[in-house]
Amino acid sequence: MVYSFGKSEGEKKAPYEGTIKLHGIFIIHPDFPEEKCDSLARLNGGAVLMGAVREAVLGHTLRSVNGPLELPLVDARSFLPKDQQDKPLIPTSEKERDAE
Repeated sequence: MVYSFGKSEGEKKAPYEGTIKLHGIFIIHPDFPEEKCDSLARLNGGAVLMGAVREAVLGHTLRSVNGPLELPLVDARSFLPKDQQDKPLIPTSEKERDAE
Protein backbone atom coordinates (compact mmCIF):
# COMPACT_ATOMS: atom_id res chain seq x y z
CA MET A 1 0.00 0.00 0.00
CA VAL A 2 1.30 3.46 -0.87
CA TYR A 3 -0.16 6.63 0.65
CA SER A 4 1.02 10.09 -0.41
CA PHE A 5 0.12 13.44 1.15
CA GLY A 6 1.11 17.05 0.70
CA LYS A 7 0.08 20.08 -1.26
CA SER A 8 -3.02 20.07 -3.42
CA GLU A 9 -3.03 21.22 -7.00
CA GLY A 10 -2.72 25.00 -7.06
CA GLU A 11 -1.16 25.33 -3.60
CA LYS A 12 2.34 26.77 -3.41
CA LYS A 13 3.45 24.68 -0.45
CA ALA A 14 2.16 22.46 2.33
CA PRO A 15 3.47 22.16 5.89
CA TYR A 16 4.03 18.44 5.33
CA GLU A 17 4.61 16.31 2.26
CA GLY A 18 5.43 12.65 2.08
CA THR A 19 4.84 9.16 0.83
CA ILE A 20 4.38 6.15 3.06
CA LYS A 21 4.81 2.63 1.74
CA LEU A 22 3.38 -0.19 3.80
CA HIS A 23 3.47 -3.94 3.61
CA GLY A 24 1.56 -6.18 5.96
CA ILE A 25 1.30 -9.91 6.43
CA PHE A 26 -2.00 -11.23 7.72
CA ILE A 27 -2.86 -14.80 8.63
CA ILE A 28 -6.44 -15.82 7.92
CA HIS A 29 -8.11 -18.69 9.72
CA PRO A 30 -7.95 -21.87 7.60
CA ASP A 31 -11.74 -22.32 7.81
CA PHE A 32 -12.37 -18.99 6.07
CA PRO A 33 -13.48 -19.48 2.42
CA GLU A 34 -10.35 -19.37 0.27
CA GLU A 35 -11.99 -17.36 -2.54
CA LYS A 36 -12.70 -14.52 -0.07
CA CYS A 37 -9.26 -14.40 1.60
CA ASP A 38 -7.77 -11.81 -0.77
CA SER A 39 -10.67 -9.38 -0.31
CA LEU A 40 -10.66 -9.86 3.46
CA ALA A 41 -6.92 -9.24 3.70
CA ARG A 42 -7.11 -6.15 1.48
CA LEU A 43 -10.12 -4.59 3.22
CA ASN A 44 -9.30 -5.33 6.83
CA GLY A 45 -5.54 -5.32 6.40
CA GLY A 46 -5.60 -1.97 4.63
CA ALA A 47 -7.79 -0.51 7.36
CA VAL A 48 -5.46 -1.82 10.09
CA LEU A 49 -2.35 -0.50 8.35
CA MET A 50 -3.91 2.86 7.57
CA GLY A 51 -4.98 3.25 11.20
CA ALA A 52 -1.40 2.61 12.28
CA VAL A 53 -0.11 5.16 9.76
CA ARG A 54 -2.58 7.82 10.91
CA GLU A 55 -1.50 7.29 14.52
CA ALA A 56 2.24 7.34 13.70
CA VAL A 57 2.01 10.50 11.57
CA LEU A 58 -0.03 12.29 14.22
CA GLY A 59 2.46 11.27 16.92
CA HIS A 60 5.46 12.42 14.89
CA THR A 61 3.96 15.80 14.04
CA LEU A 62 2.16 16.53 17.32
CA ARG A 63 4.83 18.85 18.70
CA SER A 64 6.04 20.25 15.41
CA VAL A 65 6.16 23.97 14.75
CA ASN A 66 3.68 23.34 11.91
CA GLY A 67 1.22 21.62 14.23
CA PRO A 68 -0.15 18.10 14.13
CA LEU A 69 -1.01 16.45 10.83
CA GLU A 70 -4.18 14.38 10.98
CA LEU A 71 -4.54 12.18 7.91
CA PRO A 72 -8.11 11.72 6.70
CA LEU A 73 -10.06 8.51 6.98
CA VAL A 74 -9.82 6.34 3.90
CA ASP A 75 -12.60 4.20 2.42
CA ALA A 76 -11.33 0.64 2.90
CA ARG A 77 -12.80 -0.33 -0.49
CA SER A 78 -9.97 1.68 -2.07
CA PHE A 79 -7.63 -1.18 -1.08
CA LEU A 80 -9.55 -3.58 -3.35
CA PRO A 81 -8.79 -3.96 -7.06
CA LYS A 82 -10.67 -1.36 -9.13
CA ASP A 83 -13.13 -3.91 -10.56
CA GLN A 84 -14.30 -4.87 -7.05
CA GLN A 85 -14.65 -1.42 -5.50
CA ASP A 86 -18.29 -0.87 -6.51
CA LYS A 87 -19.59 -4.25 -5.38
CA PRO A 88 -21.55 -4.30 -2.11
CA LEU A 89 -19.47 -5.58 0.79
CA ILE A 90 -22.44 -7.48 2.22
CA PRO A 91 -24.98 -9.30 0.04
CA THR A 92 -28.05 -7.06 -0.20
CA SER A 93 -30.60 -9.51 -1.55
CA GLU A 94 -31.60 -13.14 -0.94
CA LYS A 95 -30.40 -13.96 -4.45
CA GLU A 96 -26.89 -12.58 -3.68
CA ARG A 97 -26.79 -14.41 -0.33
CA ASP A 98 -27.82 -17.69 -1.98
CA ALA A 99 -25.12 -17.26 -4.64
CA GLU A 100 -22.43 -17.32 -1.99
